[in-house]
Amino acid sequence: MKRGLVLIPFLAGACTNPEPGDPFVPDTDADWTPGPPVARCTTDGEPVQPQAGEAHVSGAESHDPLTPSELSYGWSIASAPPGGVSALEGDTSDELTFFPNVAGIWVAQLVVSNGEGVVSAPCSAAVSVVPDQRLWVELSWNNTNDDLNLHLLQNHALYGSNGDCYAGNCTPIGTSSQLSWGAAGSTDDPILLASSFDKGPEITAIVDPASGTYEIAVDDAPNSDPGDTEARVRVFVDGEEVYSDQRTLRGEPTNEGALVWFAKVQFPMGTVTTCSPSGC
Repeated sequence: MKRGLVLIPFLAGACTNPEPGDPFVPDTDADWTPGPPVARCTTDGEPVQPQAGEAHVSGAESHDPLTPSELSYGWSIASAPPGGVSALEGDTSDELTFFPNVAGIWVAQLVVSNGEGVVSAPCSAAVSVVPDQRLWVELSWNNTNDDLNLHLLQNHALYGSNGDCYAGNCTPIGTSSQLSWGAAGSTDDPILLASSFDKGPEITAIVDPASGTYEIAVDDAPNSDPGDTEARVRVFVDGEEVYSDQRTLRGEPTNEGALVWFAKVQFPMGTVTTCSPSGC
């Protein structure tokens, strides 16, 4: 038996090769489902100043293989430092703007959905919020109905004196009652940047503290909730968090002994020492 070639007739048009750039057309007879949209979060990586700066997180690199022009955006703050609260702008657009009120790491989260209602897995991006003052002290607490006062005392000053910066006498730069500490000029004077009744934060800062000791204490303001409140104090020196602790305040103050002490900071080195709750 002779071996030979078997010829199969070619039918023109039965098979074609796609050209580069041709769109992909799925086989409608196949059981094929496109993947979900993909959320992508990016930042410029630059730190933001608390109480004064804007944080921006972009979702513009998010995409969907099926309906790229029909993405919907949903932003939220996934985590924030103690006392962290911010309004959100553009939370349904491809760029989120928020205004961090406290220092630390904030995490923004994005989910996107396409025109078919398919939702992506979330993406997240961290934003570093860093004070540019050399000394930055924050107070926050857990009781909505209570009002606490943050005290920053210079060189063992008396409670309630002009050496004690608190909400009753310490105000932002540019006001007539600004406390004057250290040398001439305002860079070594304390600034009350935030004061709030509802869980805080209260924030006091000094741009460039004079050499000396700065003690940190908290009391419970009169005529607020007489119950126990958990207070947290965080201290930043040269932009770095160097101290964080939570302590219990019991009732309202009757005298200086009602202060709960947290820590003291020694400048020019910025060294932090933890205090006993009863005193530094």
